[in-house]
Amino acid sequence: MEIGSRRGLRGVRELTDLAGEIAMADHAVLGAALSGRFLGGLDPADDFHRQLALTALAFLDSGRRLDRTATALFTHPNTVRYRLGRLHHLTGTSLTDGALDGPSGTLTTLHWWWALTTWLATGAESAHSP
Repeated sequence: MEIGSRRGLRGVRELTDLAGEIAMADHAVLGAALSGRFLGGLDPADDFHRQLALTALAFLDSGRRLDRTATALFTHPNTVRYRLGRLHHLTGTSLTDGALDGPSGTLTTLHWWWALTTWLATGAESAHSP
């Protein structure tokens, strides 16, 4: 499956393991809208902006824990904190201010994850085009 191979996965997988990516692929317009809403202040051609988005995605994938994110990225927690602060400055929205806590926070986290994943994929496509 193309979706699994984009994540570097090979072999047979449970369909539900890729549920988020499958849903995103069917609703690309919504992903683009979320990217515009959350990441409109970022430039996909700017390597530092891409690094900020990758850090934010790793932060969400690590349960919003600085220590786990730093370990996943092979960096110091203060570097993660700095990058998330820069992302907040550029986008006007924070991943660390507690807005993602509570029942509505789950949906906001999903929106952020979808926006970041879509934005990073779009940026990768434009970086490879002539």
